[in-house]
Amino acid sequence: MREARRPFTTGRVIFLGFLIIEAVVLVVLALAGGFAFRGFVEKAMIDPQSGGWQWFLQHGGVPSGQPIGTIQTVGDAAVTVHGVRESQGEGSLTPTAGNRWLIVDVSARNMGDDSYSLSSMLQCRLRDSVGNDYPVAIGAPTAVSFNGLIPVDGAIQGEVPFEVPSTAGGLVFVFGQVFGTSRASWTLP
Repeated sequence: MREARRPFTTGRVIFLGFLIIEAVVLVVLALAGGFAFRGFVEKAMIDPQSGGWQWFLQHGGVPSGQPIGTIQTVGDAAVTVHGVRESQGEGSLTPTAGNRWLIVDVSARNMGDDSYSLSSMLQCRLRDSVGNDYPVAIGAPTAVSFNGLIPVDGAIQGEVPFEVPSTAGGLVFVFGQVFGTSRASWTLP
């Protein structure tokens, strides 16, 4: 009787060994994929001239800027720029010497059938007349953040800060899809 059980027990041990190996391989692949995507996003946010943001712009381009107040559709979002203001900061939080903070007042309405996840860091940029792109600034004073989950038929309005050289001109605010090619832009005064 013992010899009849031995192959069954050995088979279970081999099967469990394969399950453990498969689980380890899946974990390693998931971690590797997550690090690769995170690196792409971090590179795009840290260096706006890097391949990450350039890829974003090249796959859909930047359309010509529309006037402030114009509603434009970008994927499932109807986006409107309401205005822009300048800030020199408060206390120890100030832009770098020779730069200024521009804070864009913008809103988005979810026109889709599912909730819409909005990330100003990933979806917003400023571009100047010579083609330089400026990412969202960290530390600039804003009244309300332009980030969040927008329910179906819901809307969000907030401010998006940028740090640009004081001499930068011909600025346009660019809003785009994270995964897609739809873009819209507004000319800033």
